[in-house]
Amino acid sequence: MAKVEPGTPIIYERVDNTVYGRFSGRPDIPRWVVTQESASNIPLTVRDWSAIMVMYKNNPAIAKAVDNLALIYNMVKDGK
Repeated sequence: MAKVEPGTPIIYERVDNTVYGRFSGRPDIPRWVVTQESASNIPLTVRDWSAIMVMYKNNPAIAKAVDNLALIYNMVKDGK
């Protein structure tokens, strides 16, 4: 596997509904998918949310992200 120095710039490219990332000046490392929009514009399915909630109990990063999302959701819902 190729090594990349910390701080190597990343170039982001959009092709249709997909955003790719690649390291600047490193054509030997293939680009990767950063994000992909679904045709329905719904980022997660009910199945995805169910899996996230299972992971919530044992994954601190997931728990923090879900807690932050819940906070934002409640603020928006309440019009704050």
